[in-house]
Amino acid sequence: MIRKWIKRKNEKSLILFFNGWSLDEKPFLRLNSENFDICMFSEYGADIDWDMRDVKDYDKVYILAYSLGVAGGYSFPFDLNVEKAVAINGTGQPVDDKYGIPSVVFKGTEKNLSEQNLIKFYKRITSSKQAYQYMLEFIDNANIDRLRRELVWFYDFERKRIHSELFDMAIICTKDRIFPAENQRAWWNEKNCKTVELEDAHFPFHRWASWNEILELEV
Repeated sequence: MIRKWIKRKNEKSLILFFNGWSLDEKPFLRLNSENFDICMFSEYGADIDWDMRDVKDYDKVYILAYSLGVAGGYSFPFDLNVEKAVAINGTGQPVDDKYGIPSVVFKGTEKNLSEQNLIKFYKRITSSKQAYQYMLEFIDNANIDRLRRELVWFYDFERKRIHSELFDMAIICTKDRIFPAENQRAWWNEKNCKTVELEDAHFPFHRWASWNEILELEV
């Protein structure tokens, strides 16, 4: 796992953003980050310096986790007072026929990963031609080998999960073709976690104008 500061301007509040697989920060830079510094985590499985002393001076710390980044959040060994933690289209059991991405789908993605199939993946996670074109604007030449290694890291995730409870609220998109909505419901219902359902696809960020808009969603 690596971390990168998307914004660091000594704001009083911090968002720890656990990004989804195969995405960098570019699709999220349009989100207004007023009053928040943003620290992004990605490339799960990569080595990281776990020294988090530089985030302990914030008045408030929030967690937002997207897709496989939800599992990434569960595996993160932080000791912070978190104001609110929100999961978006993901669970703590990333490869699972009941709670996560169905095993045959996940294994097929890993086995057949290529630049062409990655483009198909981006089409599957969006809900409209406009959203798909928006996504394509941010795609650089992908490191297929690295992306495949990252997928492999999520196998046997129970051994990597540190937290049993983490999130206060989960956003579930009913048109998600990656993490089926019924699997997300099954996971969060067992966690007694509040959920908000949106009629959208796996990547719903085009519908929001700011990070705060996501945090303020109510059940």
